[in-house]
Amino acid sequence: MKGEMALEYVFKVLIMLVTVAVIIGLIYTFSSDIRGAISKVIDWFKPDKKTTEEKTIEQDSFTAKEIAVYIESCLSTQEQIDEKDQKDVVCYTLLSKSTPPKFTATKSSVVENLPKEIKDKVTITTTFKRSYVVIEFRDLGNEIIVR
Repeated sequence: MKGEMALEYVFKVLIMLVTVAVIIGLIYTFSSDIRGAISKVIDWFKPDKKTTEEKTIEQDSFTAKEIAVYIESCLSTQEQIDEKDQKDVVCYTLLSKSTPPKFTATKSSVVENLPKEIKDKVTITTTFKRSYVVIEFRDLGNEIIVR
């Protein structure tokens, strides 16, 4: 009876060692996937990261050409980001320091200064009468909104 207990004990220990070896092998094999999953879970609890930093540009006045350059910069920067990582973001806030505000631009003059290939991706809703203009990227349709 004593020999049978010892043999049973040896087999239990052997089965536990094989189980531990298999688990360690699985962890080693899938360690990068496990780290990625853990990283994603941790990212859920972090505050949203901005895709790009919003920039406030202050000047006395802005011309239509300058506004067009900021629009083009915003679109090209956002299109370089992988599609799944793109988010709606405010790229630039153009702030006129002078009183009254000096935006020497109209909707048509800004559109005229844009390259042909991006004109259909830009929507301008501002009248350029306020002291600021916001240039925003919208992920849906890769569109620029100037408001």
